[in-house]
Amino acid sequence: MALRSLLYLLPVAAYLLGSIPVGLLLVRWRVRKDVRGTGSGNIGATNVWRTAGKGLAVATLVGDALKGALPCLAALYLAGQAFPMLPSWYGVVVGAAAVAGHMFPLYLGFRASGKGVATAAGVFSVLAPLACGIAFSVFILLALVTRRVSIGSLIGALVLPPALWFTTRDPYLAGGGTLIMLMILARHRDNIQRLRQGKEPRFKGRTD
Repeated sequence: MALRSLLYLLPVAAYLLGSIPVGLLLVRWRVRKDVRGTGSGNIGATNVWRTAGKGLAVATLVGDALKGALPCLAALYLAGQAFPMLPSWYGVVVGAAAVAGHMFPLYLGFRASGKGVATAAGVFSVLAPLACGIAFSVFILLALVTRRVSIGSLIGALVLPPALWFTTRDPYLAGGGTLIMLMILARHRDNIQRLRQGKEPRFKGRTD
């Protein structure tokens, strides 16, 4: 009975975990700044790098990915321990809740903050690691070639749903990947506008 109750509580817990503003907390702790007041105003790893250096940016990236991975690992644990017939859509619901928490965190008054790429990567590194690896490789390649993280994020997100379908043939995973892809695209609407205008800045970051 206790395990069954966890089935209902886990998506809520995933949202609450996803709501933790890792980048904001790390920058405030180390350099006494509000990362939302500098650069793009985003709390993700890219803006943390611009504001406080690559060390905190890597820590933010890992923290944001764990916000997606840990709830999905818990979902797989529940499936393995007590509910072997638990459908794959349950893991997708849990993962989507974590991404939604990152994008619209309870602790920041539901204001849009992160863009969800790292948290989505954490989700699918657990649910579909091969597809995630394909999308992540595209992200890295394009971000390095163009020096624009937004291009890597956008194209990587677009690659994810077909990669999920061709590697898993699971309609729930592919559908969930499509939903999260649309969420990511929506959060990048300002970047898309700047790219269309040729005004999207190239990434330089800081080295400290």
